Amino acid sequence: MRTLAPHLALTFAVACSGGDGSSRDASVDVNLADAPYNAPTLTSFVPSPSSVTAGVPTMITWNWTYQVEPPIPTAVCTINNGVGEVARGGMTMVTLTETTVFRLTCSNAAGMTSRDTVITIPPASPTLATFTVSPASVAPNAATTATFSWTFTGTPSPVPTCAVAGVSAVTASGGTASLNLTQARTYRLRCTNTQGTSFRDFTVAVTECGTASAQCNANATCTDTIDSYTCACNNGFTGDGDTCNALVGSCASCDANATCVNNNECRCNTGYVGSGTTGNCAKQRIMFTTSVQGNGNLSTWADAGGQTGLAAADAICTARGTSLGLTNGFVAWMSDDTSDAYCRVHGATGKKAAQCGGTVNAPAAGPWIRPPLGSVTTAGRPVAPTIDRLLAPTLATYYSMGFTEAGTELATTERVLTGTDENGVATTNTCTNWTSSSFSIRGSAGLAHGGGTTWTHDTALGTDPLCDTTTFRLRCVEKVAGPALPSRHPASTKRVFLTSVSGNGQLTSWADAASVPVGSTGMVAADEICKARARYAGYSNA
Repeated sequence: MRTLAPHLALTFAVACSGGDGSSRDASVDVNLADAPYNAPTLTSFVPSPSSVTAGVPTMITWNWTYQVEPPIPTAVCTINNGVGEVARGGMTMVTLTETTVFRLTCSNAAGMTSRDTVITIPPASPTLATFTVSPASVAPNAATTATFSWTFTGTPSPVPTCAVAGVSAVTASGGTASLNLTQARTYRLRCTNTQGTSFRDFTVAVTECGTASAQCNANATCTDTIDSYTCACNNGFTGDGDTCNALVGSCASCDANATCVNNNECRCNTGYVGSGTTGNCAKQRIMFTTSVQGNGNLSTWADAGGQTGLAAADAICTARGTSLGLTNGFVAWMSDDTSDAYCRVHGATGKKAAQCGGTVNAPAAGPWIRPPLGSVTTAGRPVAPTIDRLLAPTLATYYSMGFTEAGTELATTERVLTGTDENGVATTNTCTNWTSSSFSIRGSAGLAHGGGTTWTHDTALGTDPLCDTTTFRLRCVEKVAGPALPSRHPASTKRVFLTSVSGNGQLTSWADAASVPVGSTGMVAADEICKARARYAGYSNA
């Protein structure tokens, strides 16, 4: 027999008494064999925790058991995937990007054994946080190497498959491709895994100023835009930028809210409309989407000021407006059981069917523009006409409403709580008059960038969202009537737009095609729909 130590011989002394009363000593030898080896046979291997968030460093505690405790001699144990040697109950920091199998191997002089365990990562859809192309602008007809980069909110699991439409060579962030553009182009990134799909767009501009394609007058300044360029006559000249004529004058009569251009032209600043002379720049009404978010219980929102329900909504809108110096008098485009949004934008309360308590006999609210902040290409653009044309049946909208009070554009998926239908009256779902964040109650919502009916009530999903959602925003509008909207296009330009109304493939069934003669073709109906939309937009040559 193999032993762990040299053989042990023990001698025991025994005292005996003889019959004659004398005593005698005796000794006895006893041999003890050492305990045998036993291999470390594993019966369990349990990590704690057994599920981690992808990409997040997590401390794991490793525990296991043997069939015979303890194994002799003491076993040495290691774990693969970079963990290394570890003691039972030991801890190791791991960072995983996918579900991983870990193998524990323990060995001693009597043998070796292994056991596997799995640390899982809960599945998560790929939510794109950013998508950029560098450079963001290129010279026309010039081959340029561009880098496509993107990031996710959190870590998607499993790892998604990504592709940029039209650029097959780019499948991972940081990929490059050669671009040769004659005009601006919008690239769409699509990332998908088993949990869902996310899209994001980026437009690469073409810098035409300084090239032969830019046709500005010699006395004008060329400015690149995202999809073209503009020409503006320099100070001392007047015209449309293609033609610039010298002039002499002064701007002594400019309004305080106007800027002197071309030495003698008074032009109202963004957010104002009029001739530009003293007393002739009127402040326009503003509409924006809040930068703050929350659930259906508005009293829990930042800036609610201790208010509840619609009072909290109005406090939030007013705070967002005044934080950036915008005019007071904002209300949220929201309804509850006692007041319709239609009445509220007129500075009244009550129900539309009762003329808002008898105070509103004719529509007089609006029109509205975007905040005069943010990008010069988006600030102050008209978003909606007067209230009667914004609501059904006209449903006229101009530029997208999805901009915050600071002029920041929101994602196309953002939703705004409204509790209001296309007629400006309350729906049945208002999160208990905006006091509940229950997961079993719903609140009607619109899309931040919506047109048609979706700007106030998006019914595409069939059911309104639950009130416990924490990413809602509010749509804020200045009350009562404002001055007319400025011209949206230079008089000499041609116009192109997407209709604010929608329908199916049978164009003759659309509301705006009602005047089309029976039996007319679909193309005739399509033209009449466009003409009707243009007329609502105020185009004189529609």
